[in-house]
Amino acid sequence: DGTASVLAEGAWTGMYHFLMTGALGLSWTQPIAYCGAYSCFQGVVAADVTLSHASRSCFREWQLVVRSSAKGIEETDSSVYVVNADSKRFPN
Repeated sequence: DGTASVLAEGAWTGMYHFLMTGALGLSWTQPIAYCGAYSCFQGVVAADVTLSHASRSCFREWQLVVRSSAKGIEETDSSVYVVNADSKRFPN
């Protein structure tokens, strides 16, 4: 059977510089496989996001949290959280 029987799943790329703009970002890729496995693989579609866009989106969402807080949140109340995710695709 080999790779033909492997389920076709979406995956994030590693970080890279976009060719046209040089911006740093990543892409969500999804195989096109109507049967759900690579035996009927027909191609890939992808959605790109730059780090600057993701940063602006997170900042806007943080502002919504601050405005909707009943007791009020100040700059001194916030913390930085580091999320470490393990990836089978990119173990390093």
